Amino acid sequence: KDEFGAFEVSFSSEGMTWSRMEEGMQVTVSLSRAEEKPKSPADWAIGYWQEEKEDHTLLIRWDKNYRKMTDGKRASGYWVFHAHKSEIALIPHDPDQKISWWAVEVDEKKLRITNVHTQETVSYVRRDTWME
Repeated sequence: KDEFGAFEVSFSSEGMTWSRMEEGMQVTVSLSRAEEKPKSPADWAIGYWQEEKEDHTLLIRWDKNYRKMTDGKRASGYWVFHAHKSEIALIPHDPDQKISWWAVEVDEKKLRITNVHTQETVSYVRRDTWME
């Protein structure tokens, strides 16, 4: 239980204010409504990516599925982002393939993934159109 008691909460057109006395001093916390929800690494990663050095592609879909084309071979599976780290697990549909964890660096144009076990790094650029 908080020794200073509950905050007094008030609402206005500008937002919300919490206030109370702590050790003889007035404490005021002002909150304003967010205009835009910030994107997580998972939000940025969703999209169609082409490897920078090769003609390989990675499609990270909104429904937690991925499709990977490497040297004419197609792989697919599920993806899951770690809740507290910028890491993605790729879980193949093929039972002979192993789950792999990748550290992720991503923005609206580039995706860089590094395997957390082997340190293999792959860099992609976002594609706006499907490859012919």
